[in-house]
Amino acid sequence: FLCNYHGWAFGLDGSLESVPFEKEVYGDVLKKDTLGMKEVRVESYKGFWYGNFDQSAPNLADYLGDYRWFLDIWMDGTGGAELIGPPARSILKCNWKTPTENFIGDAYHVGWTHAASLKALGGPLAVLAGNKHLPPEGAGIQITSRHGHGVGILFNAGPALMGGEEGAMAAQWYAENQPKVAKRLSEAQAKYYGSHFNASIFPNNSYLWGTNTFKVWHPRGPHQIEVFTWTIVEKNMPQELKDAVRRSMLRTFGTAGMLESDDSDNMESMTNLNRGPHIVTGVLNSQMGMGTEHEDTESGNIIGPSAIGETRYR
Repeated sequence: FLCNYHGWAFGLDGSLESVPFEKEVYGDVLKKDTLGMKEVRVESYKGFWYGNFDQSAPNLADYLGDYRWFLDIWMDGTGGAELIGPPARSILKCNWKTPTENFIGDAYHVGWTHAASLKALGGPLAVLAGNKHLPPEGAGIQITSRHGHGVGILFNAGPALMGGEEGAMAAQWYAENQPKVAKRLSEAQAKYYGSHFNASIFPNNSYLWGTNTFKVWHPRGPHQIEVFTWTIVEKNMPQELKDAVRRSMLRTFGTAGMLESDDSDNMESMTNLNRGPHIVTGVLNSQMGMGTEHEDTESGNIIGPSAIGETRYR
């Protein structure tokens, strides 16, 4: 690695190897062995790579813990998933925790924040627009895990925002591959395949499976983040379906997507307003659904038994 600013050169192991005019400008005081690059622990799960600066943190498998049970459904259910890139990049003037919390569990905002978008897109979720209806009882669940990861699931709603022929093509794919997921993983996991997942891997990685967006919220300071957005597809999907999934993702949660724009406005305004001297002394309420949770014997996670709730915040 060569620094563009002063031309310092670092080796593949991160050590500082060369400094221009070292003897002339530093003499004998420069201790290059103490000025190497910061080492990052890098580990992979199902082909997805994560980095961590904390050398004392648990390994990736332990950190994901029982949450892997749900990750495996889309990361490995039909033989693996992949990201279509390069990623779109954008800047949001918000705290990095705001989108992580939004994706991990806020189904409560969907009918109100996304009312116009849901009406325009049509499909089965349009009935939620304007808070006219709640999802029916038994329509979904919420899941939280030991290290703060979480997911909300709307049953059998994977292609709900695709619509038309593209949605029908995706629904057919899920139906045809559900038995394969049962054979590869388990019957219990297969029953969630084809559902819509809204989720976050704490602290700053979120995804929507069904809407098929994968995001990294990269902090650029206390009140600004850079957003990296990819499309997720299953490796074995036919190219025609991969293209359809990508178009749908760009319409909804791409940089200029309809629902992305709705959420971005809220995230920026919340961050700005919550900096006020009176608001910072307040209390964040997350009591929705409290007392209804139970431990799931199949996955080992904590389950909230409704599509809307705040189990994942607690």
